[in-house]
Amino acid sequence: MPSPTLTLLGGANEVGKSGYLLSAESEALLFDYGLQMTEPLTFPEVPEKVDSIILSHAHLDHSGGLPYLRKRKYFAVYGLDVTFDVARLLLHDSVKVNELKKLHQYYSDGDVDRLEECEISLKYGKERKLGEEFKVTLFDAGHIPGSSGVLAEVDDKKIFYSGDTKSEDTFLLSRADYPKADVLISESTYGDRLHPDRDETVSEFINTIEDTCDRGGVAIIPSFAVGRSQEILMMLDSLPYPVYLDGMSKSVIKIFLNYPEYLRDPDLLQKAANNAKWVYNSRTRREAVKEPCVIVTTAGMLTGGPVLDYLSRAGKNPKNSVLLVGYQVEGTNGRRLLEEGYVIDELIDKRIPVKAQVHFFDFSAHSDQNDLVEMAGEVSPKKIVLVHGQDESRQALAEKLSERYEVYTPKNGEKIDLDI
Repeated sequence: MPSPTLTLLGGANEVGKSGYLLSAESEALLFDYGLQMTEPLTFPEVPEKVDSIILSHAHLDHSGGLPYLRKRKYFAVYGLDVTFDVARLLLHDSVKVNELKKLHQYYSDGDVDRLEECEISLKYGKERKLGEEFKVTLFDAGHIPGSSGVLAEVDDKKIFYSGDTKSEDTFLLSRADYPKADVLISESTYGDRLHPDRDETVSEFINTIEDTCDRGGVAIIPSFAVGRSQEILMMLDSLPYPVYLDGMSKSVIKIFLNYPEYLRDPDLLQKAANNAKWVYNSRTRREAVKEPCVIVTTAGMLTGGPVLDYLSRAGKNPKNSVLLVGYQVEGTNGRRLLEEGYVIDELIDKRIPVKAQVHFFDFSAHSDQNDLVEMAGEVSPKKIVLVHGQDESRQALAEKLSERYEVYTPKNGEKIDLDI
């Protein structure tokens, strides 16, 4: 019987448009099918055959291509219930953003809604047989609520796909859980670096906010709507200053609180959400920036959303602060703000100079190099395939791992024989 193979449809030597096809003798299982946030959008290669898809989590670089692929192929998509709810929210928002930017629409709101017809919910730790070839079990990946690592068993071989993973407790989530496997397909986003101590980062973050508000300023925190905003809100709950919440984060909190079983401390999130002032209109935005306060708002890389409104109103005042809490991709407003001191509102082609103090804090939801090496030790595979990372990140991690394991760093389009 031939060995299973892994085909890298996308997301191999890049962060974005993840799509990893595990093929057995007569069936094919796809781990994720995302998109790359280019203009226009780009997607992984369309596979000739796919029977089932496992959606590891809701972020668009893992879920964003599903409606696009569903128009071309029939499949069942498996994942956690919370993942499906958040993914639909993000997919509908993607359609809206493309419409605002007048970009090509690869799928419609109707295409997103039709995905529900092929969704099948799973639970952590419960084995599920898919067709005649595969058995799968989901493990908590610790990345965002509902994120999963996937153990696939085929021909007595165990293959573990890490998805995006975080092996450290955070305010929002408990650390990831890893099984033993023969092959590890590992993310490598931060395979070339270490994160700072998280407790120290939280302390510095809170101190910066207090310093800003104590001098009469406003602390603006652009934050990713899924996961990061909710964790930041939990960190801020004991502050004596008003905390405003704006953007898609509000809808995401409602979804998360519907699924408390996926949260480390659902009571704290509920309390933080209740104590925050939820923003629904420009009038509240105008009023918020007139007093010392904290504003948690989308978008995390300042690519659009309410944050540009806040920067237009408050960005010129040096008493105010902008606290970036996630990696800023090259070419985004966030990177432009860090390096050049201004942002651009592309919808109205307006340059917004920022005189407010700008700070960066590493609250990454991904494991760093040491954590990824430790994950490999827990999984104890014979082979490791590194994906979801730039070449320099993957090579640095491969050098660490190659002393103990057979390590592969494939490019998009390659196929790997997983013979053990």
